[in-house]
Amino acid sequence: MKGISRKKLHEVIADSTTDFLSIASSDYTYLAVNETYARRFGRKANEIEGLKIKRLLGEDHFQKLVKPNFDKCLKSNEIVRYEDWFDLDQGRRFFSVSYSPIEIEGERAVVVNAHDNTRHKLMEESLEKAVEELEDANSFKNKLFSVVSHDLRSPINAVNNFLELLADDETNFEQIKSLIPMMTVRLNSTKSMLDNLLGWTTTQLKGEEVQYEHFQFSEIVNEVIHLFEDQISHKSLKVILDFPDELSIKGDKNGVRMVIRNLFSNAIKFSFDGGTICIHSEEKIIDGFQKFKFADSGKGMSTEKAGRLFSAIVDSEEGTKGEGGTGLGMMLSADFIESQGGSIEVESKEGEGATFYFTLPLSAS
Repeated sequence: MKGISRKKLHEVIADSTTDFLSIASSDYTYLAVNETYARRFGRKANEIEGLKIKRLLGEDHFQKLVKPNFDKCLKSNEIVRYEDWFDLDQGRRFFSVSYSPIEIEGERAVVVNAHDNTRHKLMEESLEKAVEELEDANSFKNKLFSVVSHDLRSPINAVNNFLELLADDETNFEQIKSLIPMMTVRLNSTKSMLDNLLGWTTTQLKGEEVQYEHFQFSEIVNEVIHLFEDQISHKSLKVILDFPDELSIKGDKNGVRMVIRNLFSNAIKFSFDGGTICIHSEEKIIDGFQKFKFADSGKGMSTEKAGRLFSAIVDSEEGTKGEGGTGLGMMLSADFIESQGGSIEVESKEGEGATFYFTLPLSAS
C-alpha cells in the first residue's frame, strides 16, 4: 500500500461505503459527493458537484428538511442529527442523517451523512409492537383472572352458605325454598361464564383447528331458548323469531352457539318484565354472509359503553333484577365472529334497549 496518497485513501473509503455522503458550501452548493450519493440520482459525481442542493433535491425537500438543519449546523458549529422516513424510487426508506460543520481552505462547509437505517427501524417497530401486544395480553390476563376469581368466589360462597343452612336443624323448609331462585340465578351466571371461558380457551390453543360444519340456524336458536326457558318465563318475555326455518349456516357450531347464548343472556339480563327479544334475518346477502339483527326492549346502555363493548372486559352492570355477570361474553363473541370473517356492532341508548347487528357465513345453496 506504500505510495498511495492520504487523499486517495479518503476517496476509496468514501466511495466504498453504502452511506450517502456529500459536502456543501455555506451557499448550499455541492462541493463533493461519493459514488453512492451520485448513483441515487442516476448521475456521475462530477455531474452533481457545482449544483445547488435545491436543484437536485427539489424546492420542497430543501426548504423543509435540508435548509433548517444546514443553517442550524453552521450557526451552532455543532453536529445536527435527525431521523425520518423518505419516499425514494426503491420505496419508503428510513434514514439517520447528520450535518457536521467543517472548514475547507478557510471556507465554512457542511458534511452530510445519510445512513439507511430501514432494516433496523423495521426491527425496532416490530419489537415495540410485540412488546405492546405482550403488555396487552398480560393486562388482559390479569383482568381476566381478577374477574374470574371474583365471580367464582361469590357463587361458591353462596353454595357453601346454602349447604350450611341445609345442615342446620333450625332451618325450615320455607327458608330453603326462598333461597332457591337466587341460587339458580347465581349458578346459571357462573355456568355461562365457564362456558364462555372454555369456548374461548379452546380457540386460543395453538394448533386447534376450527371445525366448520353446515347446520340450521333455527336449531341453535331453539336450543338456546330452551336453555333460558326459566329466565324468559320468570320475566314474561316475548321472543320473536323472524328468519326462515331452513336458513343454513356454515361455521363452528359451538362458537355460533356461544354467540347466540351470550346475546340471549345479555338481553334477558337487561330486559324488564313483559319485554321483547327479536331475532331478524336481513333479506340482502353480502359476499356470502347473512346479516342478523338481535334486538331487545331493555334498559340499553350508554354510547360510551357501547363503543368499547367488544374490545375489552367491561365492568358488568347488574341486570333489571340484580343479575350479575363478568363482562366477558360480548368480547368473546366478537372475537369469534371476526375469526369467521364476519362482523358485529351494537346500537343502543340508555332506556331504549339494544340492537346488535352481526354476520355469519351462509351454507352454499
